[in-house]
Amino acid sequence: MFRILESQAPAKQTATDTINTLSSRLQSATLLEDRRAAIQGLRSFSKTYPASVASGALRPLISCLRNDREDVDTIKVVLETLLMLFTPDENSPEASDEIALWLSDEFTQRQDNITALLDLLDTRDFYSRLYSLQLMFQISSARPERTQECILTAPLGIPRLVSALGDSREPVRNEALLLLIALTPASEEFQKLVAFENAFDLIFSLIEAEGALIHGSEVVEDCLALLANLLRLNISNQSYFRETGCVKRLAKLLADANQDQESEDQTLQWTFAHRDKNIWGLLVIIQLFLVKGGVNTPANQMAYWNHGVMEQVLSTAFGQRFNVNVTAKALATCADLIRANKPLQERFGDVEVVWGPQEANNAAANGTMEVKQTQPINVIEALLKLTLEPAPISLLDARLAACECVKAFFANHSGIRVHVLGRAIQGHVSGEDQIPNILSVLLTSPESRGNADPYQTWMAAVLMYQLLWENPEAKEIAMGVTEGDAEQGEEVVTCIQTIVGNLITGLQRGDDERITLGYLMLLCGWLYEEPDAVNDFLGEGSSIQSLLQEVKHRGISNVLVPGLCTILLGIIYEFSSKDSPIPRKTLHKLILDQLGREQYIDRITRFREAPLVRDFEVLPQTVGAQSDGGLPEIYFDRAFIEFLKDNFSRLTRAIDREPELEISIITNGVERGVSRELVDTLRAEIEEKGSVVQKLEEDLLALQSKFEQEQAEHRKTRDSTAVESTKSQQVTESLKRSHEKDIAALKEQQKRDQNELSRKHEEQIRACEKRLKETAADYERQLYHAKKHHDGEAADLRKYIRSLETDLARVRDQHVGEIAKLKATIQKLSSEAEKIKGQHVAEVLDLNSTIQSLQSGLESNKEQHTAEMSELHKTAGKLQSELELNKQKHASELSDLNKTIEELRSQLEASKEKHAELSAQSETISTLQSEIDAQKGKHAEELEKHATSLSELQKTVEDLQSGSGANTEKHAHEVSGLNDTIQTLKLDIDKIKQQHKAEIAEHETTKHGLQSELKSTIEKSTHDLQSARDDSSDKHAALEKRIENAESEVEQAKAEAQKTAAALEAVRKELEKARSEASEKEEARQAAQSELEDLLIVFGDLEAKRNQDKQRLKDLGQEVSEAEDEDEDDDEEEDEEDE
Repeated sequence: MFRILESQAPAKQTATDTINTLSSRLQSATLLEDRRAAIQGLRSFSKTYPASVASGALRPLISCLRNDREDVDTIKVVLETLLMLFTPDENSPEASDEIALWLSDEFTQRQDNITALLDLLDTRDFYSRLYSLQLMFQISSARPERTQECILTAPLGIPRLVSALGDSREPVRNEALLLLIALTPASEEFQKLVAFENAFDLIFSLIEAEGALIHGSEVVEDCLALLANLLRLNISNQSYFRETGCVKRLAKLLADANQDQESEDQTLQWTFAHRDKNIWGLLVIIQLFLVKGGVNTPANQMAYWNHGVMEQVLSTAFGQRFNVNVTAKALATCADLIRANKPLQERFGDVEVVWGPQEANNAAANGTMEVKQTQPINVIEALLKLTLEPAPISLLDARLAACECVKAFFANHSGIRVHVLGRAIQGHVSGEDQIPNILSVLLTSPESRGNADPYQTWMAAVLMYQLLWENPEAKEIAMGVTEGDAEQGEEVVTCIQTIVGNLITGLQRGDDERITLGYLMLLCGWLYEEPDAVNDFLGEGSSIQSLLQEVKHRGISNVLVPGLCTILLGIIYEFSSKDSPIPRKTLHKLILDQLGREQYIDRITRFREAPLVRDFEVLPQTVGAQSDGGLPEIYFDRAFIEFLKDNFSRLTRAIDREPELEISIITNGVERGVSRELVDTLRAEIEEKGSVVQKLEEDLLALQSKFEQEQAEHRKTRDSTAVESTKSQQVTESLKRSHEKDIAALKEQQKRDQNELSRKHEEQIRACEKRLKETAADYERQLYHAKKHHDGEAADLRKYIRSLETDLARVRDQHVGEIAKLKATIQKLSSEAEKIKGQHVAEVLDLNSTIQSLQSGLESNKEQHTAEMSELHKTAGKLQSELELNKQKHASELSDLNKTIEELRSQLEASKEKHAELSAQSETISTLQSEIDAQKGKHAEELEKHATSLSELQKTVEDLQSGSGANTEKHAHEVSGLNDTIQTLKLDIDKIKQQHKAEIAEHETTKHGLQSELKSTIEKSTHDLQSARDDSSDKHAALEKRIENAESEVEQAKAEAQKTAAALEAVRKELEKARSEASEKEEARQAAQSELEDLLIVFGDLEAKRNQDKQRLKDLGQEVSEAEDEDEDDDEEEDEEDE
């Protein structure tokens, strides 16, 4: 029986079939309740079958967000379903990371989808705001860039998100905070728009409401994360933050955190972790403003200093209330606040701090606070104390940060460097320092200090390295420090020799590598480009042997110490000289014999490729990142690593430089170091040049004797030339006298000709003036007649215009009377129409009574009478409607007539300026009156036809319709005739205007003709005058030509005298040429010597430029092959051997 029932039961439905059914129901349902039920069914499958639900119902669900926005319950279910699709069950067979990407792509492909989610933020419903923010967070997690673009494009997208931070409901506010954190890390434009929506003020208010830094938990951490996103590398937001007073609020938060007003018992221990995280996050935000080398960094440093942030950060660092990470971060922030800012560095040295926490008790007497504290000390002393005093390894991060703060104090400030070094030397010599001294720690022997805290010596070496690096003055001061009293018979040992002795002793004792590497870093920085320091080092010859033995006998696995020892040997050889305690040639031979070139390069290369050196920039230099129980792998200082990578190529090639070629170094304007072989070569060249000069002097004496002989011959030639010159002067004077007589005669002739020409010219001018006066008189007479004729025509026109104006006024009066008559006629017609309407109403009433009487008399034929009655009723209704229609047509015709009259009135007023239209318009008005009267008679006849009988009503209506159409056509024809008449009047007025313009043009042509005649007369007289002047100028030119011929004869005599002088000048030039050849040889000798000096300078500049280019390539992230450097060195050696 059960089997039969099972066979008859319907097929079992799968989850996929159910999802498809619900999806189709959601798409096709028209009622809101049906759609909501389908969505609830889909929600139950979303966690387990996300792919199936999304493939069939995602787009309908998104459509519901836009279409059913007003229904809160439906929107809630839709949002819950979509959120479940983003977070399916882990055990679901359809769970995959690609589903979230697919869903996000579907949302972000259309701008309307994100806009719909943003629109839900405008409602006050809790779940709509909460779920929409959560959904946008899921979309942003999968497709952040596209989500940012959609929100930026949406109207009021960012203001809606930021306003959600002010929601009083914590879940909504927290979700908005998380969404903004996810959207703001990368887009600078998005950060700016969020910041300018008053986000900074909202964030600070939220932090204060959540208990500030001391009592705040995850919400405060999220607020600080959002604040960091908005400020990181965004100069605009940083300026806006600084200008809107947010720095003051930030300082207040830090000050409140430093005021420990609650006792340890009242403060829960679990809140300390959140407190330390919050303070650490705030310090990170401060550091975002203090980027090294940033454009706004100096302004940000000054703003934080002026608002007291430095004092609060120092209080946090030295208060000992927070963990080591917070202390280290506070000290690193202090370093960033003063780094590379000279005014703040100088002011920082005068700051005092209190070491340890402050215990405050409130006094009831005067309301003040009694503070029990230790004696304040200078901040630099406190930092040195924290840095150099032995401490547990757990405090190493704080010690490293304090060391960075001290380095920032004197970074790029030579004055502070010298002061700090002098203070360290003074304290070391006196031995009265209460805190550890940098120099004392370095010069302490390994037996005395022990090996318990290797970082004490390492940090002292790092600080000393920073003080001496690229500071020749500080290096010179440090080299003056000595140990031992020579007067008492003690051996005097310099500071460098003491440090080298401690280094070698530590190597032999097996001290920690950090101590050894610290000493080696310091010596490398001190000896680099400092030949005096190198000579001081070489004063103890056994040091070189000890370093060579250390490099040779260390195993291959040990890379750091041998490699740095090799680098130090390379620096010593590079900057040694022939006069060093160990000569440069001996040192070169010693290195090659005991170490070899290949071993030297291999040691340095392996040191450079060691992970601690190669990856220094990416390795964390803190204890927290290396929690293996032992000492952290912190071996080098950042500045030393930068120096090593910048000069690696030079240090590698140092062994290849010939011993005879010393490095030229300029320190404080003094050049040190030069090749002695080059000096000897130059001396030999000078001796050779001296012999050449002596030979040239002998040649010069021979030339001088020859010159004296030529000078005597020149005196003889000059005397003969003087005699000839006197003769030529006498001839010239005679020619000059005859020439003056000719000139006088020519001047008299020219004067006579000029008088005659002036007389003729005056007569011509008088004749021209006479003709000009006659022409002017004729022109004035013609102009007078033309003006008189024009005035007469103008008077006639004015009379004609006045007559037209009178006629127009008369016509206007007539028109007003006619319009009054028309109005009376219209009123009469309307009254007659009312009468006709009353008659029609009476006739209809009579007809109804007749129908009723007929109905009572014909009851026997009820059916027939009923049909007739219905037909009569229809006919009566039709007739009545036609009558109403006819009445409306009559009213419309009357309104058209009124409009026509108004148009005619406007046209009559416009005819003031059209003088010829008045008579035509009066005729038109009379014809209009007659047409109106005729039309009135026609309407009366039509109304009489309506009253004839009821049987002919239909026919009468049709006649009225046809008659009204004919009247309309006739009226339109009359209006067109009136317009034609107006146009003809306009044409007549235009013709009159054109005639007047033609007359004016004729007067103008007459005027121009008279002016052209006058101009031609003047030009003719001018031409006659110019021809007379040309004749006189020709005669004057002939006279000037005769004068020039006489002058040329004088010039020929002078030329013969100049030839004689030129011969003397040629002799003088040959003498000068001999002298110049002697001087050129001397200059060639000097040029050869200067070229040799220039070559040395050029080689040094090329080497420095090459190192800079390689450093620039490294900064850009490109790799520089060391093999290329070796190949280039080999090529250079081969070239030198070929030469």
